[in-house]
Amino acid sequence: MKTIIKGETKYEPTELELKNRQLARQAAAEGFVLLKNDGVLPLKDKKIALYGSGVRKTVKGGTGSGAVRERYSVTIEQGLLNAGYEITTLGWLDRFDRFYADTYEQYRQEMEKKVEGIREFYKILGMIPPRIIINVS
Repeated sequence: MKTIIKGETKYEPTELELKNRQLARQAAAEGFVLLKNDGVLPLKDKKIALYGSGVRKTVKGGTGSGAVRERYSVTIEQGLLNAGYEITTLGWLDRFDRFYADTYEQYRQEMEKKVEGIREFYKILGMIPPRIIINVS
């Protein structure tokens, strides 16, 4: 038997997508394992400090065969805000976003200059080093 997979071009999610979202949410909630609590959870104070690129640039899948192209997703920051938490490190997150954008733009411009005029894809690929972000204070 051949499986047929249909895609949608409409913005609104289908009934099946809505059911799958609900099932995924339930599976995620039931799949958590807390190894040791020491009375910390559930959080009594609705204030939380968040740091790191994953707060706003939350990875939903991998790359290549692990890529996820979802219609809708929530970042860690959005999820906590939706749950009523106050994020105390918004200033740090905003500075990190500016640092990330500035660093990426500088890197992009440097790489464009480096490969200017070269047309062979693999030659270009070998010339571009991975981008490394060090630290934001």
